[in-house]
Amino acid sequence: LSAGITAAVAWTTQLKQRERALPRDPIPEHAAVYEAIASGDTKAAEVAMRQLVDLALDDTRAALSLTPNLLSR
Repeated sequence: LSAGITAAVAWTTQLKQRERALPRDPIPEHAAVYEAIASGDTKAAEVAMRQLVDLALDDTRAALSLTPNLLSR
């Protein structure tokens, strides 16, 4: 599972940076997830993780719209 997640994150990060710089700094969202987990706050961890995944999905969709011929490269 870990290898699959790592591969997916690496691929989407490369995709998002292909046409332009990252649209935002994702470190604060990752830090919020970590802090919530480290403090044992499961509800805050869930909220932070959902926000992180939603933002990453939005960024990936935006990157895909900038690279319509992605598969032909």
